[in-house]
Amino acid sequence: MNSPDSPRTRLEEALKHPRAGVVGLVDELIAEAELQPIRLTWNAEHCRVERGDSGGERFEMPLAKSVFRAALARVAFLANKVAADPISPYGGKGKIILASDGTRRIHVCFVNTTQVQTLDLARVGWASPAQTVTLS
Repeated sequence: MNSPDSPRTRLEEALKHPRAGVVGLVDELIAEAELQPIRLTWNAEHCRVERGDSGGERFEMPLAKSVFRAALARVAFLANKVAADPISPYGGKGKIILASDGTRRIHVCFVNTTQVQTLDLARVGWASPAQTVTLS
């Protein structure tokens, strides 16, 4: 059993009951990514969550595709705030700046098409779980 403060419990709670809808869900995901890289993949009404490197924790939980895609659109919006070139809501790479002085940044890599939905988040300075994304 996971403790109430464990990263897995926090992620499960954020996915089940985000505090402020999609905006709150994305905020929770970004907060967890500051601690350890995370990858989310949607498939067949479930979200697969991978934390850390290739040997890190993995789990799945039910999640509506519309919620996952809305979260990806929110990530694109946040990344576009600082992008030199526009990032498509259907996928791309970029950064989200969390502090006004630019010291807290999250690397973002995602795909948001009708066929594939994935999201990689990692604090800048860490390797992202997926180094490349292929848009279909």
